Amino acid sequence: MVKTHETSLSVRVAMKTLKDEGYSSRAIAEKLNISYSTVNYSLRRFNMSDSHENMPRSGRPKATTTKIDREIVVLMEKSNECNAVDIAERLAELNAVYISPKTVRRRLHEAGLHGRSILKKPLLTKRHIKARYKFGLQHQSWTVTDWKRVLFSDETKMNRRGSDGKVWTWRRPSEPLKAKHVKQTIKHDDSVMLWGCFNSTGVGELHVIEGIMNSNIYIRILSDHMIPFSRRLFQNDFIFQQDNDPKHKAKKVLAYLASRDIVLLDWPSQSPDLNPIENLWHKLKTLVNAEKINKKADLVGGIKRCWESIGGDYCRSLVESMPRRMDELVRNKGQWTHY
Repeated sequence: MVKTHETSLSVRVAMKTLKDEGYSSRAIAEKLNISYSTVNYSLRRFNMSDSHENMPRSGRPKATTTKIDREIVVLMEKSNECNAVDIAERLAELNAVYISPKTVRRRLHEAGLHGRSILKKPLLTKRHIKARYKFGLQHQSWTVTDWKRVLFSDETKMNRRGSDGKVWTWRRPSEPLKAKHVKQTIKHDDSVMLWGCFNSTGVGELHVIEGIMNSNIYIRILSDHMIPFSRRLFQNDFIFQQDNDPKHKAKKVLAYLASRDIVLLDWPSQSPDLNPIENLWHKLKTLVNAEKINKKADLVGGIKRCWESIGGDYCRSLVESMPRRMDELVRNKGQWTHY
């Protein structure tokens, strides 16, 4: 007969107390209104363990062995696109064991592996990895004070209706789609291109790029925005960071920077994860999305208002992350960091 419920601890104690007082098992059963077999079982168990607590149960045996558990982890780590269903099918093909994907996920969780959305990172060739690793080694000894001398810069595109990032919702399988379940798109969204810069003290001037940017427009941006801001902030003692966009590396741009005695940081290609301004852009877009701007005419004003609201504390925290980025870059031998 299957046991339907546990005898409470207080009842077990009462059984033992009555037994010590000289009551028989049948008398105890009648007095406590429980079965005679329950009394006998509980008293016998107490005599064996000298405790009223439940003894450890073995539970249901695992469906996998230690060897299979290791194989599950190996299969997952060897493949870039493997999932729990694939692993369960693979184990069945090998006649190793027939288990459900749910069991596979449980074993992976026990091994410390958890499902995550795949991060989008730039393609890294061997040349990129080598250059990134070299950059990390050269700057791993830089302190936060060293990084505070750097003026970080970049361009980004801002959409009025927000980014195309992943958004989650909850819906029952048979429930019809409602407005909250979808992200509506339009073919031609209002957007602007922006150039900005910042350092540990705060953000610099934000410039809205009109038309298609080329090296001449970029030089005007440097002349009108970057240089005046940097002179006020650093006087002449600073290092300018820009990525390796062809417009930034054009001969006339490099000649212009040299003529103004601007020291450039030798930045590795394909390295947005090393540039803290990417985090700044993300924060800006989050702030602009929260504004729920409906009119294109209000977009630029809203962007600039949000940009100017970003405080120095946040900017300082981004610059203070640079030593950690360099440490992780070196540990990864030039491969991607999690930033």
